[in-house]
Amino acid sequence: MNSSTAINALVSKSPATAKRTRALFAALTLASALSGCAIFPHSSNAPVDQKITDNVERRFGQFGELEAPNLIGVRTINGVVYLHGIVATGLQRADAESVANGVIGVEKVINSIGIAH
Repeated sequence: MNSSTAINALVSKSPATAKRTRALFAALTLASALSGCAIFPHSSNAPVDQKITDNVERRFGQFGELEAPNLIGVRTINGVVYLHGIVATGLQRADAESVANGVIGVEKVINSIGIAH
C-alpha cells in the first residue's frame, strides 16, 4: 500500500478522522519544510538575534494561551522573527504574532504557525 492509498483510506473513514489526518499531514509537511537550517539566511549579529528570540519566548510565557499544549518555535535572523509550530485556534496564532511584534528589536514577524482543528 503506497502512502496516497493509506491517506485515502484514512480520510474515507469519517469526517472527524479526515480532519485529524489532514491536520497531521499539514503539521508534518510544515515540520519537514522548516527543519533544515538551509532555508534560513545566516545572522549578521547572532548574539542580538538570540536575545530577541529569548525575549519573544519569555513574553510567550506570560500568556498562558500560548503555552503547552501549543507548540510554538521561535527563530530570529537579522531582527526578523520566524514563528512556526501548531496552536489550537486562529486567535492564538494572531496573538503569538502580536506578542512577537511587541518585543524590542523585532523588525518583522514571519508567522508560519499552523492551526490544529
